[in-house]
Amino acid sequence: SVSMPALVDEVERLLSSALADYRHSLEAALCKHNEALERVENAYQLEVAGLRAENGLLRDRLGLTGSEKPALFQEVALEPGHPCRDGKVADGGHGRLDRKG
Repeated sequence: SVSMPALVDEVERLLSSALADYRHSLEAALCKHNEALERVENAYQLEVAGLRAENGLLRDRLGLTGSEKPALFQEVALEPGHPCRDGKVADGGHGRLDRKG
């Protein structure tokens, strides 16, 4: 027969071991999640940098540089011209560029 203090000590040891194992598995999962999050963040930053560079090039080609600050999102709205009888746009095949106000 096992004494009560010995039984309490055994239960405490088992619970402590189980909690340590659980904490280790949680820390491993959190570390893995943080690494994946960092990879996604790096990919996102790279994509945003590419979009900013492309936006700058397009703004240069459109002549929209100068005192205007470049923005990530487009500030130019394309509005279609009036279609002709054959379905082509009346202004030479291109939409009209209007600044969003």
